[in-house]
Amino acid sequence: MKTVHALPWLGLAAVGLAVALGVPPARVRVLAAELTLAAAGSGYVWLVGRASVRRARGQRSGGLRWGVRLKKPLWLRLHEPALMLAIGALLATLPAALGFPGFSIGVFLPLAVIGLGSELFSDMLTPPGLTFQEPGLRVHCRRFTILLPWNDIARIDTVGPDHFTALMVRLTDRARITASVEPATPSARRGADLAIQKEGSGASLMLMPWTAGVDGMALMQALEAARSGHIAPPALN
Repeated sequence: MKTVHALPWLGLAAVGLAVALGVPPARVRVLAAELTLAAAGSGYVWLVGRASVRRARGQRSGGLRWGVRLKKPLWLRLHEPALMLAIGALLATLPAALGFPGFSIGVFLPLAVIGLGSELFSDMLTPPGLTFQEPGLRVHCRRFTILLPWNDIARIDTVGPDHFTALMVRLTDRARITASVEPATPSARRGADLAIQKEGSGASLMLMPWTAGVDGMALMQALEAARSGHIAPPALN
């Protein structure tokens, strides 16, 4: 475990030692609570990191399933909220340790609220679901879906390191893709227009790291294989 993950535990040990040496528990109650939250959030982030490495390795070597909607599991969705909770609680321990528990709560609460809302915000930045289909990639947005035909994917650019890779999917026929929106309501069409960014005569779609619970490099491999005509093996369908 990295040093940063051990800091809350070291802080809790110091609080316990201070109480044992005679410091009234009431004076360190807020500090102890914040250290406990920081330790819990940090520990969860560490566990998710380890699990994500194994998940990415399995997806890269075993491929992705076809005909099934891929979506981010709950344990992975909780990563960003837990991270913000840990950061907020750890920062709040500084004023609490200096004797300002009220101010420390004021530091913690805004970051906790941001963390709780971060997962909802992420669904606005990247599709929460993907389905590999024979005609193309079905992209599930919050209130509608669109289809990216395999022959409309011109190329796929990667952004970021291998363990946290975003994809920029370059598309050739924006009109056909936005016309594939389901349900075909005015609000869904407006959403599709916003999701598919216009770029000259073509368009693009940004897929953030771990879109639909899929490792970025594994997703790129699957998309490249599909658009080049190498359909997934029957065992994975």
